[in-house]
Amino acid sequence: MSKTLDININLIEGPKVLVNWTQNFNQPKNIINSLKGGDKLTVLISGLGPGTNCQLRISWGDGEDQYVNWNNIYSNGTPYSYELELTKDQVMSIKESGKLYLNGCNITIGKWTLTQKKIVSKERGNASTIIWSGSQVIDWSVSPKTLVKIANSEFTEAMVGMKLRMNFSNMKLGAQGRISSSNGTAIPDANTYEKLPSDWGDYYEFIITNDMLTELKVNGMNITGVGYTLKSVELIDPMKEYIILANFNNDDIKAWEPGEGIPKLSVKLSNYEEQEITTTVSASLMTDMFKDYNNYSVNVTLGAGETKSIDLKFEDLKPGFYRMAAKVNFNSICTYYIGYDPTNIVSPNDAQPDFWTFWDDWKIALEKININPEMDMLNDISKDSYYVYVVKIMSIPDKKGGKEVPIWGYYAEPKAEGNYPCVINFHGTDNGSGLPSVPDIDNNKGWCIFNLSLRGQMLSRIKNGNDYKVNGETDFYSYGLGNNDEHYYRAAYLDTIRALDFVYSRKKVNKNAIFASGGSQGGCLTYVCAGLSDGRIKAIAPCITGHSDLVHTMEIVDWPTN
Repeated sequence: MSKTLDININLIEGPKVLVNWTQNFNQPKNIINSLKGGDKLTVLISGLGPGTNCQLRISWGDGEDQYVNWNNIYSNGTPYSYELELTKDQVMSIKESGKLYLNGCNITIGKWTLTQKKIVSKERGNASTIIWSGSQVIDWSVSPKTLVKIANSEFTEAMVGMKLRMNFSNMKLGAQGRISSSNGTAIPDANTYEKLPSDWGDYYEFIITNDMLTELKVNGMNITGVGYTLKSVELIDPMKEYIILANFNNDDIKAWEPGEGIPKLSVKLSNYEEQEITTTVSASLMTDMFKDYNNYSVNVTLGAGETKSIDLKFEDLKPGFYRMAAKVNFNSICTYYIGYDPTNIVSPNDAQPDFWTFWDDWKIALEKININPEMDMLNDISKDSYYVYVVKIMSIPDKKGGKEVPIWGYYAEPKAEGNYPCVINFHGTDNGSGLPSVPDIDNNKGWCIFNLSLRGQMLSRIKNGNDYKVNGETDFYSYGLGNNDEHYYRAAYLDTIRALDFVYSRKKVNKNAIFASGGSQGGCLTYVCAGLSDGRIKAIAPCITGHSDLVHTMEIVDWPTN
């Protein structure tokens, strides 16, 4: 005997206020992989903002023709529930794109729920059959390539709808997983290169289709990819898996401060079986440098129909950020990053013995150069209360004995007498066509603002051109590499101090309230300016800093280290 139940999975627990379209609530790979035709997505809208621009959208893929859109929600009042029953074609589109998300404008989401029909049968248990186990490094970048072959005989008992799961460990950044036929050709419905760090926890899997099953039973398969160690391969029969609904608390996905208690993941478990079962809640953590950190697990016994909440605690975390992959009943429920005590993360001092001698000598050389500011007022941008100028100042030569280099920027200060705080804004890397921005005086009332353009970039590129090229191509990172005195960023870093010298010379600038801000390259420059400023920079606001940590940058990303 068996029966069918509607299982409700909470994708979002509100309230979540959506002011504009910039915030997406993305669903993880395990949710996308579980979808099938007839599943229902339900969004409960618990509140509306002012006005009539109240909209909700469930989206998948990247194309405008792939999202489902609702307008004029304001006319329905609240609470308002919208339901979308997915067709087989829609599910296929979602799975092909690998994306499913919700966003909106001027609304408050109370809950986003996925409803799936599950067949409850008394024939439960022993859902997994291991068809291979071991410890094999998978790497298609070496010669000969390392892979695992699974013979067709291992698929004799396989059926359509089963999950073919590859369990792994020792994942590296950029790891990919793939299965192919024994002759190296693609397997139908599995011709993807799974991006393991972004999409999966400690396994990746495929739902076996008719065409896939035919291929597996005739030719077997190879398990390939790069950047992981294969530990086992399973065939999992969903019809034999215990039906346990697990919802985790999104509020636990954050950077934990020491005063907030022990970092944890709260999980609510519901047993839909008519018998007592014992299941496992587990999580594996890696550092943000993709080093295995620790594994955590707790066994939970649930009576028939019982619901229970547990806290999986991470009691041994050191200051840092961690990739967390959590599972319930051996199935992934989420893969996220969490942090602990982030302001106490310490990078070791790896400065060379002559580090400060080098920079102090160049700072002395910079001091000897007359800043010689030239300021031209921009009458069409200056307003009743503000002056806005184009500024040219002289900075350090590109090499010893070379010519002084002019750098440019935009500067704004209030017309009224007095002392004002000042912010120096540093820009991201110029790709050769970047356009400089003038200070935002409308949203920064009562501030002096200097938007610097580094040599060869932005306004300085427009005024002076760009000679920082390698093999005819602009390459700030490689220019002069290997010669400390001639490398591009030696001079560019000193440009930040020249910018500080300029604002420090302005009578209206409060010398005790000078700050720096920037993103990407500009974020790095805020650190540099503060580090070389002899205390004149009082605080910095860096974001998405690019090459501010070269040691780790070399380990984890391709650009700009390539």
